[in-house]
Amino acid sequence: MGIKIKRIDVQNLGPIKEFKEEFSNLNVVYGKNSSGKSLLTEFIIQSLFKNTKRWKEEFRKPGGFKGNISIEGLEKDKISDFTI
Repeated sequence: MGIKIKRIDVQNLGPIKEFKEEFSNLNVVYGKNSSGKSLLTEFIIQSLFKNTKRWKEEFRKPGGFKGNISIEGLEKDKISDFTI
């Protein structure tokens, strides 16, 4: 089995007040300009990767947000959680 994002739950991420979604094998996140799609991508990167120094000057600082990403497939029959 491969590794995949199972669930994302984030609050107060720029224009995104609340985003809770269960994911399947293929997903598309879409929206109007300035609706928070890029901030959501930055949140995912910062949550999953420890060494993000090379991206730091590219990331915006939305402030006051909190969230959790659940990953399936890192360990057999277990869902791993990453929280900011």
